[in-house]
Amino acid sequence: IAHELCHIIEERKLGTRRSLADKLAYKISTRYKTLDERNTDIQVVLRGYGAELLEFMTFAEQKGFDFYEEDGLAVRELKVLLKEVSQND
Repeated sequence: IAHELCHIIEERKLGTRRSLADKLAYKISTRYKTLDERNTDIQVVLRGYGAELLEFMTFAEQKGFDFYEEDGLAVRELKVLLKEVSQND
């Protein structure tokens, strides 16, 4: 849920016109989608919900769902990021 809420926060920051352009770029460009999803996962971590995201992703992988680069951060990347964040606290 935190991931999706971060998308909403970003849309509100962009405003209507830029939000429409963002949605169009997201649909047209795989590279843009990948960067947007990865940035959103980083925002989730920065807002303090990284552990929950990791728990969800681990659960989903155990259930057989695959995550690809365009879906956001990989479990391995998220673990490294969370480790770095916890060391800096």
